[in-house]
Amino acid sequence: MVKLRGHHLICLNFYDGDGIDERFKQNVEFIKKRLVEGEDIKIVEGPDDICMECKYLKNQICNFSADSETEVKNLDEKALKFLNLKKGVVVNFNELKRKASYAPLEFYKDFCNGCSFMEYCKCPVKI
Repeated sequence: MVKLRGHHLICLNFYDGDGIDERFKQNVEFIKKRLVEGEDIKIVEGPDDICMECKYLKNQICNFSADSETEVKNLDEKALKFLNLKKGVVVNFNELKRKASYAPLEFYKDFCNGCSFMEYCKCPVKI
C-alpha cells in the first residue's frame, strides 16, 4: 500500500517528479505506476512515500524553503478538505482522479498559487 499525504493526492494527477533530482523523479514515477496498476493509498499525516526520496526531507521536515513545511501542511489540509478525506483512510487512485477532475478551476487557482513546481506541472491552471 502506498502512503501519501494530502497534497500529493491532488498533485500526482498532474506532476511527474521533475524539478528535484533523478532519484526523486524515479520514485514519483514508480509510485504513479503502482497506483495506476491498482495499488491502494493510505492517507498519512506528514512525510509519505514520495517525500522519503526527496533530498530536502531532513528529520521528517520539508526543508525545500524556509516556509515549505508550513506550506505543505496547509496544502495537505486544503486537499483533504476538498476531497472530503481524512488521514488513515484507504482510497483508490482512480477514485481520486475522478474527484480531482470535478474540481473547479477556482480550486486549482487557490491550491496551486505560488507552487514552486508549476513549471514542471500539468496543472489545470496552466491549461
